[in-house]
Amino acid sequence: MRGSIDQTPYRRRSRTRGSRFLIRLNKLLIPFMCLSFGVILAADGLSCDLATDRSGEPANDRARHAVQQPGSSAGHDTFDAEILVRIGEAPRQALLGIGASQPWRGNNVMGLDEMRRSRMLDLVFRDLGMTIARLWVPSAESETLSGMKSKFYSGYVDNGFLGELRIRGVTTFLLAPARGESAPTESMMDYVARIAQFIQDVKEERGVAIQVTGIANEPAGFSPAQLAEAVRELRRELDQRGLSNVGIIAPECASTDACMSRAVDAMKQDSETWNSIQGIASHTYNMGANRAMVDRVIGTGKEYWITEVGRGTPSNGRDEQPGNAPEASVLAARFLNDMNHMVTHWVWFIGVGAWDPHFHKDSGQVLVRPDNTSGGLKIHTKYYYFKQLLSTFDQGSVFRSSSSSLFGTMEWGYGQKPGLVAAAAKNPDGSWGVAVTNITGVENSRVAWYHPAATYKVTIELPIAERLRFGVVRSNATELLVPGTDLWTNDGAITVVLRPNELITARSRSMQPVSSVHDQTP
Repeated sequence: MRGSIDQTPYRRRSRTRGSRFLIRLNKLLIPFMCLSFGVILAADGLSCDLATDRSGEPANDRARHAVQQPGSSAGHDTFDAEILVRIGEAPRQALLGIGASQPWRGNNVMGLDEMRRSRMLDLVFRDLGMTIARLWVPSAESETLSGMKSKFYSGYVDNGFLGELRIRGVTTFLLAPARGESAPTESMMDYVARIAQFIQDVKEERGVAIQVTGIANEPAGFSPAQLAEAVRELRRELDQRGLSNVGIIAPECASTDACMSRAVDAMKQDSETWNSIQGIASHTYNMGANRAMVDRVIGTGKEYWITEVGRGTPSNGRDEQPGNAPEASVLAARFLNDMNHMVTHWVWFIGVGAWDPHFHKDSGQVLVRPDNTSGGLKIHTKYYYFKQLLSTFDQGSVFRSSSSSLFGTMEWGYGQKPGLVAAAAKNPDGSWGVAVTNITGVENSRVAWYHPAATYKVTIELPIAERLRFGVVRSNATELLVPGTDLWTNDGAITVVLRPNELITARSRSMQPVSSVHDQTP
């Protein structure tokens, strides 16, 4: 069925069900039998072999490396459940862009001392390889065109902020018209004409080219019909001004809920409206991309943008501090969920923060911020998890579907969250990237419930026939970006032991050594 997850096993399909069971049973039992003698052995059928050459390759053609958690010995980790994750064979979407937004009051960042400002911008935009910056402009009915431009220029342009982003690799400016969630009182034609004129003016007056624009940030007050009309009319207004190269994404609902599905359905009902958009767009907080959106976008040629992802766990009235592994694992889980559900562009809410402490105790929305006590920086743990993910999946990597034996498609929906989320993709250099994060033991909220803390033994089956060597990296509450012992695929699968709030990534070494993409740790 279109958009469904293929759950066909990828082990040798010629085997009978009984023979597959016996072989899998042997592969589970024999490593532990061998390990009882205090050595790390490998299993293949009924054989164990100790011999390896200096390169780490098994010397015996029948040998396989023992399953082991990075940085620890196989067989010495206890676990609460075994989980099988199957990666689909068919290529789906490519990851086309990563970014972050910055509030239009950019002077708050530019007002910091040059050393800390430059270091934070380097960490977020340069070192994470971000190519997208989401820029805000107030667009409510009360905002005049001149007022919109004045705020945009003072916040982003006159202070040199956009220039700082460009030299760090940003190539796409995504406009975020912000008018609140109230119902619009002006006509859609008047509303989008003002946005189109704004885009034309900032280009002609200050040389700022907007590559992509939304309609309205989190447009809860718009009806589906109004959103569809706004898309259609904005496309006309832009084209009339010679701005046909400016893409439109919509609707940018706060969640993939009824707002999102109804708006996308309304846009698809009219061919002119559907042809007017570059892609659909939503935000990932308590609910991320899901199967309903996969069904709506797969096979259409449209992109899927997640234009805002922010703090995912309760702040409880406190500023986030470095060391928050539960929050970091929730970032990783949402990224992997979205990659499993056709997302092509992924934008974190605020990349660089300006306050310490934050006046709303909301520093969890940023990746890095100043440390006004030490005079240095506070680099949140989720920054390192994000860096680890982006060192595993290059822009241009092509993802597959994923399904697990315990949590199905591991969907990030309302209420109960899965215990883990895993994803896999093939990178442009031909290497495979795999990531899995454990989100058990996270504090519950009114709308998000997590499984109790548990350690999982996770086997990830890739749709590959060749035997590959994977470099492994892990991050958790006590260690960040730690290289582990290499793993070899065993019949297309690798296995790890995953502790609560831990992220483990693996990248095959066939084309690019993993060490070369983890050499810029702050």
